[in-house]
Amino acid sequence: LAVAQRPRMQTILLSGGRKDKVRAGDVLGALTNEDAGLDGTDIGQIELHERLTYARTLDGWETAVLYP
Repeated sequence: LAVAQRPRMQTILLSGGRKDKVRAGDVLGALTNEDAGLDGTDIGQIELHERLTYARTLDGWETAVLYP
């Protein structure tokens, strides 16, 4: 049996959290807009804290966005 490989994921840190009125949907929308180029399936868990947010994303996507 062939086992499907899971894509490599990474955790990114975003400045802003619940006290800044950031919501998980805001993070998802920012990461899936046409500039970022991610699909909703490329996003994993989004973890909101008071002043920061962690998001699991497909490994390596930021290189293509930040350094085209």
